[in-house]
Amino acid sequence: MSTQHVHDLLPLFALGALEPNEAALVEAHLPQCANCRADADDLLLLAGALSTAATARQPDPRLRADLLNRVKREGRRPSILPLPLPAAAPRPQRPPPPAAPRRRAPSWFMAAMLAGLASLLLWNVYLTSRVNTLQSEYRAQAAAVALISSPITESTALAGVGRQGRASGRAYIDPTSRSVVLIVEHLEPLEENQTYQAWVITDAGPQSAGLLSVSRSGWGMSWLSQPYPAGAVIGVSVEPAGGSATPTE
Repeated sequence: MSTQHVHDLLPLFALGALEPNEAALVEAHLPQCANCRADADDLLLLAGALSTAATARQPDPRLRADLLNRVKREGRRPSILPLPLPAAAPRPQRPPPPAAPRRRAPSWFMAAMLAGLASLLLWNVYLTSRVNTLQSEYRAQAAAVALISSPITESTALAGVGRQGRASGRAYIDPTSRSVVLIVEHLEPLEENQTYQAWVITDAGPQSAGLLSVSRSGWGMSWLSQPYPAGAVIGVSVEPAGGSATPTE
């Protein structure tokens, strides 16, 4: 099975405009490539949104009423018959010249043009969305670096336990907002149906602080979704994909 990415085919795939062999190639590739699968999901959502964006419009009822009134007025007018003309001597009829065949663009060509235009529009919307996402991620990372390097930032160390004994981490805490940037490293790789989840643990119990995106080497950096109160503990657990309401491991 080929592992070559199929990004160039995804816009037409989302529109259902690929040739059968190309569509089969994309469908065979997506289950084994998380990046292409995620892009395909985004494009399919955008294609569905575009297909329902145009709403049907009803004609103005005044236009219909005006047309009916004109028809009635025309129907009441007396018809004027032309006077008969004297018969003229018949002229020899010449056969009309053969009509030149009308050239029409092949239907497949028009369909390809429409699919291409729709694909360009879909790809432009997708790229705009990706740029906005990357800009948001960049701002979050820049703010995290600023917090980590600030001389007034508080920090606390984390250590792995059990089969995650090699893992370690450090939480950087804003002394004013109590926002937290968590950096972890040497975490073990997980199955596709698993994820790492952060927790802020207080006397009231653990509260989910969001999922952690970790590289293949086990390194990750993330803003926690919960503030860090004084005396709390930060933990990381292995959970099913999508996270859990309470820690399971």
